[in-house]
Amino acid sequence: MAGYIGSKASVVSSGAEHKKLFNITTTTTSLTGLVYTPTLVHVFHNGVRLVDGTDYTATNGTSITLTVAAENGDQVAVVSYATFQTSDTVSASAGGTFGNNVSVTGTLAATAVTGDGSGLTSLASANLTGTVTVSGSNVNFAGNATANGNGNVEIKATTTSNAYSYLTMGTWGLDRGQIRTEAANPGAGSGTGSGVMSFWTAQNPTMTEVMRISPIGDLLLGTTSNLGSAKFVVEQDTATANPMAVSNSRSTASTDYSILFYRNSSIVGSVQTSLSATSYVTSSDYRLKEDWQLMSGASERVLALKPVNFAWKLDGSRVDGFLAHEAQAVVPECVTGTKDAMRDEEYEVTAAVLDADGMVVTEAVMGTRSVPDYQGIDQSKLVPLLTAALQEALNKIDAMEIRLAALEAV
Repeated sequence: MAGYIGSKASVVSSGAEHKKLFNITTTTTSLTGLVYTPTLVHVFHNGVRLVDGTDYTATNGTSITLTVAAENGDQVAVVSYATFQTSDTVSASAGGTFGNNVSVTGTLAATAVTGDGSGLTSLASANLTGTVTVSGSNVNFAGNATANGNGNVEIKATTTSNAYSYLTMGTWGLDRGQIRTEAANPGAGSGTGSGVMSFWTAQNPTMTEVMRISPIGDLLLGTTSNLGSAKFVVEQDTATANPMAVSNSRSTASTDYSILFYRNSSIVGSVQTSLSATSYVTSSDYRLKEDWQLMSGASERVLALKPVNFAWKLDGSRVDGFLAHEAQAVVPECVTGTKDAMRDEEYEVTAAVLDADGMVVTEAVMGTRSVPDYQGIDQSKLVPLLTAALQEALNKIDAMEIRLAALEAV
């Protein structure tokens, strides 16, 4: 409590500033009878300004405690400042609208930033701690865009008039690549259409699509259309590049897997490479087999095969081989499919309409048609039969040579 003051402490007020003088008559550390806002108060002891928190404590708004006591004859001045509010403000609790530009030199933290995005341009670095939603135009970042917290960044077209949304990346002021998603009519098929995520690169300087992922996870490289129900398609004109390469960088002499084929989680085949050759391998371990028997009648079955020389319809080239259904009658396991079989195929009746950015504006019209389901042949499966037939022929030759030697000896 303040010591007795001979005359009442004087108060000087100028609206925003409130000053109270204490003429000290006895040793004291307590100044009372005050009204102030903590942090908005200054204390002067005999004209020397004291340091808040070090030389005095002012936290309750009604009294101040000095660290070093004031003595008889001292004068202490307490100057407090009223809070104020400008007439043109946006409430921190209720919110509002800024009618002009807002500059932030530090960190802007927000749980959500919404709007049409037309004014969010040239952001050198945006550290976003919440959700940023742009419902209309573009947001251009000159530097980095980072979403902290849950780590989610969302770019989404919110109206049916927006055919797609995309993320553009670049350097030196030029677009270098884009990731695009088509936004209309979700749930379309696995070729072109909605739900597709496509990847584009700049090629002097036009953006060209190089890869896409369909709504059901089909991966297409170098093409925008799937082939049947394939999950992975690579298309390339071999006049300019090879469609696909598998490289093993191991330099020591060994044979390694390059491609493994699985069925029900078990390896059933592989492509293996050494330093100089490639092997195409199918499973054949004896532990996978049972009830094996020596082959018989192989010569007769070989004679039933009908090898022919034929021309391919597409290019007219002539080769030796078999007609699949004829070989199937003798060695069923060497042929796949059924003679004259057909299958249904999806095809594009009317092409999709694209905009200037190459994105789909009008979906393609698809149809279904019946096409040949061609048979195939694995001629390596003829080797066991040919080997057995050759053995039978060699045994006959050996028997004939023995008989001939016996006759010549007579």
